[in-house]
Amino acid sequence: MLKISYDEIVRIICEEKGLSKSEVDVKVSEKTKQLGDLVSKEGAAHIVASQLGVKVFQNVAGKEIKVKEIFPGMSIINTNARITNLFGIREFDTGQRKGRVATLVIGDETGIIRLVIWDERLIKFVEDGKIRENDIIKIKSGYARDNNGYKELHLGAKSDIIVSPAGVFIGDITRQSSVSYSRKKISELNENDNAELYGTIVQVFEPRFYDACPSCGKKLVDNRCSEHGNVVATTLPVLNVFFDDGFGNIRVVFFRDIVEKILGLGKNEVIGLNENPERLEVIRNSLLGKQLVIVGRTTKNQMFDRLEFTARDIKEVSAEEILKDMQK
Repeated sequence: MLKISYDEIVRIICEEKGLSKSEVDVKVSEKTKQLGDLVSKEGAAHIVASQLGVKVFQNVAGKEIKVKEIFPGMSIINTNARITNLFGIREFDTGQRKGRVATLVIGDETGIIRLVIWDERLIKFVEDGKIRENDIIKIKSGYARDNNGYKELHLGAKSDIIVSPAGVFIGDITRQSSVSYSRKKISELNENDNAELYGTIVQVFEPRFYDACPSCGKKLVDNRCSEHGNVVATTLPVLNVFFDDGFGNIRVVFFRDIVEKILGLGKNEVIGLNENPERLEVIRNSLLGKQLVIVGRTTKNQMFDRLEFTARDIKEVSAEEILKDMQK
């Protein structure tokens, strides 16, 4: 089933009809009041789009589309993009199936998206160095899935990759992922907000490690994945910090490759910190006072009844941005 967030529906309406977000929000609010409990907020937005003559979903089979036009549930996706990050290859064993999976991030002028490769023929492109960061690729017959609120593009046996396709040009990559993010103060955050925070790391906790499904990354319960059943576990890291922007502070949680990115270490090096407390302490101290832009989503920790922020990506703060902030 095709899945699209409220923010994406509003963005499409705004782009096609030249309306502001607040104008669309008012129309959706009026429709929600009119229909009461009969429709969700997303459903009301779909109705508003339809009444305005905006087609949220297009028939994309066989067409080449931009990254921002990819939504979970789509199949036979063709797109052109540039590789921005290569996260390598890992093995998985679900009990019924063994194999390997490669993970990348690709993007174009409209946004970025995580690319997950399951087919061994295409994984060899990564293993043999046939595709590298900054390469332009043409993707054929991919399919999109939702992963904890984020869209991903997957490639299977029917998919294909063409490296450096003739006549294809990708301009500057827009570092905007599958969700629309806006810069917010920590004090302004609400549950389920997708936001971009600018601030300083003021406390760093020791990284923790958990047994996860090698296929989807979900935490295992008694060596069992809720989606893939009994599996051979892989070890994944999680890192917590306190982040302050001068208006408030919040606990930020980093998972998997984002832990590697913020620590500047490879996966095995991160796991090795568990047995190297001296190096861990040096790295923790180096993070204190670091200014970052963190992109992610606000969640509610039910156990402690508090808001937390799950990081999706991080960016170093430029000197220009620091100066601009000081002038404010």
